Amino acid sequence: MLSEAKAAASLDTDTLAAFGREFPIPPFAVINQLFPTVPHVQFRKLLWPLVDPSVVDPDWYAGGHPDVGRGVASGAITDVGDHYRRAGYFERKTPRRIDPLYG
Repeated sequence: MLSEAKAAASLDTDTLAAFGREFPIPPFAVINQLFPTVPHVQFRKLLWPLVDPSVVDPDWYAGGHPDVGRGVASGAITDVGDHYRRAGYFERKTPRRIDPLYG
């Protein structure tokens, strides 16, 4: 049986990122409900390469999430797409403005 350490070491993040660009993954809240027993830390390790940072509207993301805006202003966040990929997706942040379905 493949150990967790060997499985994590064998992940090809470039291939997973390419897959994530072609087949966007559902929101984290949905995935988390489907697999409630998987620890959050393991989900982050497995899923972050699949999160497509190109879906982020940098101006909207920094303005729509005050903590991100403060991080950008202070220089702590230099790439909002990477922030979304590694943290924002798992914090259920919206990457861009989403128009209402009705109205």
